[in-house]
Amino acid sequence: ASNNDAVSKLISTARQFGVDDKDIQTSQFSVHPQYMRSDNQSAPQISGYRVNNEVTIKLREISKLGSLLNDLVRGGANQVSGIAFQIEDMAALYNEARRQAVFDAKNRAALYAKEFGVTVGEPINISEDTASSRPPPVMRAMSMQLAESVPVALGESSVSASITVVFSIE
Repeated sequence: ASNNDAVSKLISTARQFGVDDKDIQTSQFSVHPQYMRSDNQSAPQISGYRVNNEVTIKLREISKLGSLLNDLVRGGANQVSGIAFQIEDMAALYNEARRQAVFDAKNRAALYAKEFGVTVGEPINISEDTASSRPPPVMRAMSMQLAESVPVALGESSVSASITVVFSIE
């Protein structure tokens, strides 16, 4: 019951910050008995239960993050972890990075061809390096003693594309 109250309050706090229900998800839940022995000879008895209830929240208004973290902890969240900054619409940014990679490949091919006294022909093979990496989480854990609003440093994120192009030469 105590855990239910705490999680309900956490969800309510997230909603007060404009977080949509689709962006609030129970990501882990477990209940484990806690045992106690009254003496060394007796069998352990259940003295209570330990409940772990993890909720994942996606906040789309980054300017509210510091205040949301503060209010969540003040409202009973006793562990905050895995905070990560992600770009919402990566497709458009990746496509722009790909256009820049193609532009760069053409320019490099033209430069090399000029130096070798040849002409760049049609592309014979084009491949994209699809290895991707997620941005590292900015914070892994937080102290439970928070100021009025947790200072949050956004930093920068970058998107890149890498291609290999084999051109014919004439």
